[in-house]
Amino acid sequence: RFLQALDKVATNLPLSDEESSRRLVAPSVAIQSNRVDPGSFPGMSLAVKSSTADPNKLTPDSMVSGKLPMAGVQTSITLPEVMFEKESPSERTVKIGFVIYQNDKFFQPVIPDEEESEQELASVMSRVISSSVQDMKFNNLSKPVELVFEPAIEVDEESGKSVCVFWDFSAMGKNFWFSRYCK
Repeated sequence: RFLQALDKVATNLPLSDEESSRRLVAPSVAIQSNRVDPGSFPGMSLAVKSSTADPNKLTPDSMVSGKLPMAGVQTSITLPEVMFEKESPSERTVKIGFVIYQNDKFFQPVIPDEEESEQELASVMSRVISSSVQDMKFNNLSKPVELVFEPAIEVDEESGKSVCVFWDFSAMGKNFWFSRYCK
């Protein structure tokens, strides 16, 4: 519920008439809200670079918006310009929210005790990033949402493997990491 609440905050963060975006940054989580016009949406990116102050914390100087690729990016998300081609919101503008988590501490699977021994031991090796559009859901976009993650630790090729995963809030009452739809 906490994760879903942060997602809701990101899409409902108050913006003044003069603001098109707003960012709140704490060491372990950052939230950004953007007001966009779906009729002329050019696409949007948010990236995290290594902080000059402390690489183990999110800082205002580590958060960047702009055209990707860009040097030094550790984590990024790019929403394609086709986001609103099938779904037309009722409002003239909508808010797009982003949440970036420094690590996976908020993403612990809910596993009944009897299933715990069957689960593979795994850990998230990068930041976690999410995006949502206020009061909208998207399926089957003609262009993909692009995510880039630089592992925070090196993967030992002999003892481990890297897998692309996403957190599924709709997994029959349980929250888990899933790899379907990842490329």
